[in-house]
Amino acid sequence: MLVVNVWGSWCPPCISESADLQKAWESVQRRRLPVRFLGLDKMETPATGLSFQRQHRITYPSLAYDGGVPILALQGKAVATPTTLVLDRSARIAARVSGPVTASVLTGLIDDVLAKG
Repeated sequence: MLVVNVWGSWCPPCISESADLQKAWESVQRRRLPVRFLGLDKMETPATGLSFQRQHRITYPSLAYDGGVPILALQGKAVATPTTLVLDRSARIAARVSGPVTASVLTGLIDDVLAKG
């Protein structure tokens, strides 16, 4: 299972949700769930994105903006910034939050998707 979060340091809702995403990631790690997180930084230099991650103590991996190739691969499934996608074990979108997500909502979605197998 994979959680993908499209974000940008220039995006106020992304800033506000960053602590919640980190909290959800830590919960997944603590509970040893078979879930990975991946951020997709949008529309800024890699240095700016990395600085944001360090400042907000984000420990899950994130891909630097490279002209939007990974975001284009989502085929319009993440048009808002931020968007969080929860992909099931077959890489299908099982849940999507367009806009900021809280730790409790995200962990609930993860638990629901895991329960469905």
